[in-house]
Amino acid sequence: MKIEEIRNEFNEICESKITKLDFDILTNSIRMSLKLTDDCDERNCQLVFKNVSSYYFVNNTKEKRKEFAEVENGDYLEMTSIDIIDGYLTIEPKAHEKWIEQYDASANIAIEIWSRILLIEASKVIIDNKEFDLF
Repeated sequence: MKIEEIRNEFNEICESKITKLDFDILTNSIRMSLKLTDDCDERNCQLVFKNVSSYYFVNNTKEKRKEFAEVENGDYLEMTSIDIIDGYLTIEPKAHEKWIEQYDASANIAIEIWSRILLIEASKVIIDNKEFDLF
């Protein structure tokens, strides 16, 4: 895996508008349609994560995650940042129901969407038909 090459590709799509976001549990994939604007030029981009084994979403930081705003005309999602997590991040649920605790996970990708975060564990990423192995 060429981490620097992937990071360079990620840098090209940062601050892009997310026009579509699909989670497909059946095919273990996450797809994003992006619109990039650079010096008044616009282009579309497809970002696909394949072999997704886990994902974790948090609406905002700490208790702000429970605050929800009404969506207004013209609102959109921005991919503020995207990066490979060095050394993986472990997600371990703690619950009174012990069966839930068996569903621990990891993440190797972090995507910041405004003040939200989406953590993903996937083995492949495709950026406009360029495929990269993540592990």
